Amino acid sequence: MRDPHMLALERGLENLSKRFQESDLLPNPISTTSEALSEYLRKTDDIALDKSSRLQSLAYKFCDQLSWKQVCEIYERMLEEDPPDEHLGTFATWTVLAEQLLSSTARSDIEREEILHGLVSITDRALTENPQCPAYALLLGMSYFRQFVGAGRKEEYLKQARIWLDRVIEWADGEDDQDAQTCTYAVLYTAHCHAALGEWARALRFYNAVQIPLLTNDEREIAGLHEGIALCEKAMAGS
Repeated sequence: MRDPHMLALERGLENLSKRFQESDLLPNPISTTSEALSEYLRKTDDIALDKSSRLQSLAYKFCDQLSWKQVCEIYERMLEEDPPDEHLGTFATWTVLAEQLLSSTARSDIEREEILHGLVSITDRALTENPQCPAYALLLGMSYFRQFVGAGRKEEYLKQARIWLDRVIEWADGEDDQDAQTCTYAVLYTAHCHAALGEWARALRFYNAVQIPLLTNDEREIAGLHEGIALCEKAMAGS
């Protein structure tokens, strides 16, 4: 038998999705002022979802139409609506959405720069409530590396990627499967960093240390691992 709470959540999300199709639910263009968000919450108050969940759905549903500033306005309102013990969950979904927007080719370089700085700020705030969390360190390490690759290979991005990936290893205690998986991704991206610097032998050592089963069948990351190994072996054979 399925969890009644999960069934209720699914029904609430389904009902909210239908409501989004109504032309009078949101202003056009979408506004995220305090007044507009209050009006949105009032109009959806009959749906069996808490305020934070309804705001999160708004941010995710319309993220392609929203500026980064607007996304942040929605999430700041979520933090106001959340009890303190739920802040970390809100920070987590905020960082996931930021990472999604960072990967969007529809965003300009200037916008992605703004989102990256925002992601750092969000993570700093999350770390004040959950110090030395390896998952947040990994998120920043991976994000900085991806921005290094996609934004003209700025050396500062690579430097920051290595700092945060080192913190993953430092902060993870290795006592559960989640830590092991987090460390595996940190090892993989550390290898990518060394390869980007042309440190082929060191990169290869890190690539070979990656525990592939812990990449959770992530085809993109597994492909990147094999490409990295091949690149290192080719470079070392020609040196």
